[in-house]
Amino acid sequence: AALAAQDIVFGREMDRPYGTEIDTARGGNGLDALDLINIFGRLAGSQCFGAEAQTGFVCQMGIADLDDKIFKGGASVTEAEYLERVKTLQMRWPLKMFPAMPRQSAMAAKIAEMEDMRQESIVRGLPLSRNMYGMASTLAGELSKEFPEKAAKQLFRKMSSYSLCAPGTLVRENMAGWLASKNEDKALAWGDILRTIGLFQIDWPPAATRKLK
Repeated sequence: AALAAQDIVFGREMDRPYGTEIDTARGGNGLDALDLINIFGRLAGSQCFGAEAQTGFVCQMGIADLDDKIFKGGASVTEAEYLERVKTLQMRWPLKMFPAMPRQSAMAAKIAEMEDMRQESIVRGLPLSRNMYGMASTLAGELSKEFPEKAAKQLFRKMSSYSLCAPGTLVRENMAGWLASKNEDKALAWGDILRTIGLFQIDWPPAATRKLK
């Protein structure tokens, strides 16, 4: 059943690093967290720490996901090709790692940045519900209509740099090697993406003050 905004009780989870709110207050010139989650939600797949994420959600980004969505049988892509392909992808909301038992992350099904997801839903006037998974899916559908190019470019350039590719390119072999070096899953979860960009390069501004693009 739909609920009034004031009927939702908000409890912030510690998804973000201590001190980022202070960093935001200093200027808010970083990368919008919701823009970044929009891009990750397009690139990631259902692989979730050895299991499968529940239907309609994503969890980790491995080389198989990039093969399917970005490389498409090619050995490399340029930044322009990457942007063109990411823009056409459907965004699905990511789940985050369950720190106490990572291998139970799929079962725990913890929604990444759930507080911001709920607040953004309110700002956009989307239906509110006690079903957080339904709300996340609805917001993901709305975000799929938008393309935050700045976030897409920033993630491309970080992945290109970390995987030792030439500027402006992303090489499949390099990406596969870099992902394999990260962890036993050979994939990046939402927390890994935050660290790849740089924790203090990301803004989590209060949702009520965000200007919809």
